[in-house]
Amino acid sequence: MQGKMQDYVARANPYKRTQVVALADQLKGLNSYIFTDYRGASVTHMGEVRAELEKLGARYQVIKNRLAIRALKQVLDESLTLSAEHISELLRGPTALVSLQGDAHSTLQYFVSINAQSPISLKGAILDGLFHGKEEIEAMASLPARRILLGRLLGLLQGAVRQFPALLYQLVAAPLRTLQAIADENEATTSGSSATKENKKKK
Repeated sequence: MQGKMQDYVARANPYKRTQVVALADQLKGLNSYIFTDYRGASVTHMGEVRAELEKLGARYQVIKNRLAIRALKQVLDESLTLSAEHISELLRGPTALVSLQGDAHSTLQYFVSINAQSPISLKGAILDGLFHGKEEIEAMASLPARRILLGRLLGLLQGAVRQFPALLYQLVAAPLRTLQAIADENEATTSGSSATKENKKKK
């Protein structure tokens, strides 16, 4: 019996290593990994979600948790350290992984939009090497897309640039007006003093 178990382990380990390598190859070169719980989702629904995510440039696949963490460790930057709590949060229960290169905002918004009708739920994500919990990524999904935020920022900067000459003029003109007023007052005082002296001389 013991010999059969050893033979099984010997056969299983190379197979698992092959799975890890294959998954790591799929995840290389990407910067966004979103973890979801798909309990209660039918095969048909999973297919629909997968098709919608493909339109957004994302891959959606069911993964084995233990193999996934090994594959991610091979792919992610060595500086990223996931605590046991983070790993437990991402890989608790059945897991389907969304992976993509680029801004994950549209993908997060998609999951939030189907939340009421779908049993699939967000667990957390690793975006650009940083861990984000469920509540955090749901909050991120509620924000405008990055391109919209950048557009708004650009608009504010352009407005500031257009207003800058007028602001600069005000900054320079105000002190000059004050100095001119002081000079005029001094001149008036000097003129008054001179007139008083002239009048005294005439008397």
